[in-house]
Amino acid sequence: MKMTIYSKTLGLAALVSLAAVARSSGQGGVTLPLLFGNTIPIVDEWGNNLRGSSTAGTGALVQIYRITSGSVEAPNTDGTPQPNNVPLPGGTAFIGHMVGSHLPDSGLFAISMPVNQPPIGTRLFIRVFNRPTIAESSFYCDSA
Repeated sequence: MKMTIYSKTLGLAALVSLAAVARSSGQGGVTLPLLFGNTIPIVDEWGNNLRGSSTAGTGALVQIYRITSGSVEAPNTDGTPQPNNVPLPGGTAFIGHMVGSHLPDSGLFAISMPVNQPPIGTRLFIRVFNRPTIAESSFYCDSA
């Protein structure tokens, strides 16, 4: 299978800032969750909102990656990431994740990482596929 990037805005420009919501210690040294999400729907290659629902528990795949060196690299032709782009533990979700059940197929998602957060300064990006699994997907888009 050949993966094709669909770069005509998938709404990823509206992702909650990765740096702005980075964890910090509040009073008493409490670590705040690291939050990711979008406010503008992510659309597929035809301009339709990506499908997914919190009630169905499935939707288009969303993954957060850590950049170990270099920059964001296109995935392999089978959709797997390059060695310098490592999936973040706990950073996999789907369109519809943590979105109200009254908004099915909204193209929205959210991820909260209260534990296992990457160290401050870690370079991250989000990759969204157009189907629930990499194997099923034909398009993807990166936040960076």
